[in-house]
Amino acid sequence: SSPTMVSDEKTVEVIRPGARVIPSAHSDGGGDLSAQLIEQKLEQKLAARSNSRIRKALDGAAGSSLPLAIDWRRTGVQTGYAGLVWAPGAHVWYSTLDRIAYSVARAGTHRFVAAKLTLEMVALHPVSLAAFFGFVGIAQREPLGDVAR
Repeated sequence: SSPTMVSDEKTVEVIRPGARVIPSAHSDGGGDLSAQLIEQKLEQKLAARSNSRIRKALDGAAGSSLPLAIDWRRTGVQTGYAGLVWAPGAHVWYSTLDRIAYSVARAGTHRFVAAKLTLEMVALHPVSLAAFFGFVGIAQREPLGDVAR
């Protein structure tokens, strides 16, 4: 059983940040692999429509398709970002967000929802986008000047 933190308005499950790392990394890595497979299948279909030789080769092979190539580096970068940056950062962010939202409004009110949404858009989204593109750029060994832009 997980420990709980009790306050006057709510009971919140307290979870160590590490408990979120593996599921988050697994989910993002799997999502990237799925995206790559979908991208490649769509590219194959477009190529088959525009090039009759490819279409004949695909149709003549009893439904087989060209071999798929997985960009494992891309998948590793996505998985690394999710496990090393997003999961621990999100744990801290959402704990902080709840504390701030509960300090300005009662749970379930329009003001409470508005406070959380505003903080998400103003604070989290710019920071998480910068962190994502920074991590990806550095992991792919891009020059730091390019990463900063």
